[in-house]
Amino acid sequence: MSESSSAAPNEYFLENGIPDTQRIQRLDDGTIEVTDTLSKQDYYRSLRRPLEGLPDGPNALGLASQLSLDIGQPGTLKPSKRSEATLEYKTSGREETCHVLMLEGVERIFTIDHNAYGQHLFDMVCNALDLRERHYFGMTYRGTPRTDYWLDLNKKLSKQLEKQPWKLEFHIRYYPLDIDGFEDDLTRYCLCLQIRQDIISGQLPCSFQTYVVLGAYAVQSEAGDYDPQSHSGIEYISNMPFAPQSLQTPQMLQRITELHKLHRGQSPVQADRGFLENARRLALYGVEFHKVKTPLNENVSIGVYHSGILVYRGRIRIGRFPWLQLVKLSHKSKTFSITIRAVNIDPRIRVAFLLKPTTGVLGTRKKATNHDDDLYQLCTLNCQCADARLAKRLWESCASQHAFFRLRDSPTPQRPNLTTLFNSRKYHYPDKGICGSGTVFPSSDPTKRKQPRINRVQTQRKPAQFAKTPLTTPLIGRKTSDGVAPVAYSEDPDQFYILPGSPSPLPADAVNVNVLQNLPPAYKRPGATRVPLAQEYWRMSPADCTPGLGMNSDGTDVAAMANTDWQGCRCNRGVKWPGAYFFEAIMIEEGSVRLGWSTNNANLILGTDSNGFGYGVDQDDPKKLIRPNPSGLLFHGNVPEQYGLNVSPGDCIGCYLELDSDGKRLCAQWSHNGQLLGPAPLRKPCSISVNDSLFPAASLKDARVAFNFGYRPFRFPPTHYSTSGAPWVPVANTPEVSRVGNRNVGWRVNPADVSSSTNLLISPNGRMVQAVANTGWQGFRVNKGICGGGKYYYEVKVMEDSGLARIGWSLDGANLDLGYDAFGYGFGADRDGFGITGHQGKKLHGDVIENYGEAFGKDDVIGCFLDLDTGVVQWSKNGRLFGSAYWLPEQFLKQGDPIFPAASLVDTTLELNYGDLPFEFPPETDWLPLFAAPDENVVESSTWQNLFTGKDLDDLSADDVEPISVSPNGPAEHNADPRVIAEINGGGASLDADKALNAAILATTGLNPDSVVLRDSMGVTSRSNGYA
Repeated sequence: MSESSSAAPNEYFLENGIPDTQRIQRLDDGTIEVTDTLSKQDYYRSLRRPLEGLPDGPNALGLASQLSLDIGQPGTLKPSKRSEATLEYKTSGREETCHVLMLEGVERIFTIDHNAYGQHLFDMVCNALDLRERHYFGMTYRGTPRTDYWLDLNKKLSKQLEKQPWKLEFHIRYYPLDIDGFEDDLTRYCLCLQIRQDIISGQLPCSFQTYVVLGAYAVQSEAGDYDPQSHSGIEYISNMPFAPQSLQTPQMLQRITELHKLHRGQSPVQADRGFLENARRLALYGVEFHKVKTPLNENVSIGVYHSGILVYRGRIRIGRFPWLQLVKLSHKSKTFSITIRAVNIDPRIRVAFLLKPTTGVLGTRKKATNHDDDLYQLCTLNCQCADARLAKRLWESCASQHAFFRLRDSPTPQRPNLTTLFNSRKYHYPDKGICGSGTVFPSSDPTKRKQPRINRVQTQRKPAQFAKTPLTTPLIGRKTSDGVAPVAYSEDPDQFYILPGSPSPLPADAVNVNVLQNLPPAYKRPGATRVPLAQEYWRMSPADCTPGLGMNSDGTDVAAMANTDWQGCRCNRGVKWPGAYFFEAIMIEEGSVRLGWSTNNANLILGTDSNGFGYGVDQDDPKKLIRPNPSGLLFHGNVPEQYGLNVSPGDCIGCYLELDSDGKRLCAQWSHNGQLLGPAPLRKPCSISVNDSLFPAASLKDARVAFNFGYRPFRFPPTHYSTSGAPWVPVANTPEVSRVGNRNVGWRVNPADVSSSTNLLISPNGRMVQAVANTGWQGFRVNKGICGGGKYYYEVKVMEDSGLARIGWSLDGANLDLGYDAFGYGFGADRDGFGITGHQGKKLHGDVIENYGEAFGKDDVIGCFLDLDTGVVQWSKNGRLFGSAYWLPEQFLKQGDPIFPAASLVDTTLELNYGDLPFEFPPETDWLPLFAAPDENVVESSTWQNLFTGKDLDDLSADDVEPISVSPNGPAEHNADPRVIAEINGGGASLDADKALNAAILATTGLNPDSVVLRDSMGVTSRSNGYA
């Protein structure tokens, strides 16, 4: 080939008669850049392989066939199954105009005789497209009532098309499971167009990530390699439809552009193959649905596809019948019947269709010799269509699909325009195709046929969302012939904004954040529904308890470790003076227990100092050797006193606290299964002042207790009044002004160490963080750090499928944009939002971005590992460790500076677990949860300490506080009705006491019956709940 004198240096043109459409250029990086301006149909015709009898060799192959990695062997095309016999007809002299909507959304007009058959029109369309494998295609027309019917090619058009003008749609009728069965790349491209139409119309629902993956392949096929100069932002694909209009969001377009960058070098053939490989795995790929009713008058959908018949009830598939299982298909009037072999029939199908198996071989009167032989067990599914024509339509669909696939091995008339404005494409390949002879791959058609030029046409049927100018008639979403598809994909769209003076909505990420915040409410559309942040409820605090104490997720079921010393816990909230408060506790497993109240700084072993007091039982009391059933004990000032009744499994203890600030009087009392206990003498004075808040507290030893703070009905609600006459308030109903938080909050997100207090939301429990939409990257650090030595671990769970995150560790005062300075280590997505599934995994440190791990999304759990003995930092996803990512400098390890859990996020929500709750993916035993780190290795953040600076409250002297007074019922004038007390205590009750007690335990605790202690006539049986 000779080089063109007008060509730029290192630029070659092909000697194929069309030098204006294809160009090859060597680049400095050793690759070849191929630019072509062929229409997609012309491009695929240029790839056609030689037919039998034609010479093969380099001059017989098209350009992309030489460059493609997937090159098929030359061979013959499969013969069409359609009859080659010519359908003769007598011309009428009257011509009809046929409007045919093509797969790319462009309408073509054909003129044909009034007496012509469907086959003649079909051949005209296929000839115009230059299709060879015509047996995969078909045409539909709109009948009544608004139902599409397949055009019968063996019947006259005038007998089928009643309305004028004649309007039809060109379709793929048979969707093959094996996409490599095509002999012509043009057929494969047509299947891509059909699937894209199915996706956009909602007939083929899929997930957000699938929309992104398929969209990126479509862009690569249409636009070629990503070009930073001409493909800026999301504007270059803003007119391309990739999903139903309500689901296509700027976020989706952004992710499509990111994934498009990664397809560099893929030819259209390879991009289309990748598109089909993903699309054919979708649940409803190639399924044609028909709406019917069961014998129970229930609406179901029958789907016909390449492998058989599906039955859907709403969005749930209740039956699948492969062709092998079908015996007979028939229709009569409005009834459509399917006779099947009764093999593994879903019970839901039996119920819906009232199936009764019959014996005997179909078509004969032969009785079954073995009733267990499935071959002789037949069932018939009868269903009703809306009319006889629809029943015949369903039968014909089943028969044609069965004939095509088994014997060989509802849409509206509007479609989105899939033609694009890309006038050229560039593809890059290794520089190994240009031989020493200087011959460049020819692009001429091996069949030497004259190729008709197909011009790009802009259709008027473009939906308003994808049009540059508003249209008066927006596109009506295409549905299946039976109405709504049985499976729908619902995902809230992202925000769009209509700015004053703007002719069309703008994507949220294309508008400056400051402009968004200043927009009037009328110009803003509500965004997607975000994950609600976790609220904080009254519970035993996992941050203010003895290490090793077992606790359920909501902190209402606490169990001590077996064979250990006393363990204690305190509630996450307390109450202020004045007030009258109450909560209940049920002893679940036998052991030693103390229940009551304490201040925030009291010893966790309740009653060992004068700042707390509790009532319960001590199984290690020497007195129990004398009495098998010892009495209860009151613990205060480390002095136990006999008090009340013995506490055993199943007993319900009511804890009362009355705080009278005027009289500086604190009155605590308890009830045992609804019976108030008498006063107990105290040997030591109480050192609690009116400035001290008190918290529900408990201590356990080989025991288990369930708490009810008022979120469920009490088993024995208070029946008496407080000394002030005020009613008892469950602690869960404590007014906010009388409520105080526990100062021992443990590990939590530090609200004073965040990038923005308005753009980053923190849940009340300090575990969840949420970046406000369209505010950019936000960062935070936790209130505590770790230093010294040891191996530590915490988890982060991704709560939304939108946005991006970067998770890891940083020093106090480091940049909150994690990983962009030398003092932070992050894993996730980089600052530019490079985060498509499969290509998101990055590690960042010192503004250096490197590949590491893999992508993560909604419900994935990221484990963060820090080994201060060796300095290794690493991460895991859902329990799978990625290996060492960074090594902390030796100097840093020697200095012992604390390092804090940290993260950056944009438009998403994260949930942190420091180990105070069970890990979803626990590490090996040598890794400590942050929550269990030794106190000497834990350092609070300076910003966290500043939140609590101020004058400390001085305790009043013991003389200023009246000793605890425990009275059975309070003043006489406030006594409850004795009959009520007797009824609560079971006196004179006709119910069985044991059954009532057992039911009360289950109702009050909400626990599994297999994990609680129930009382029966033989005594008490204890069942462990698995706490260690």
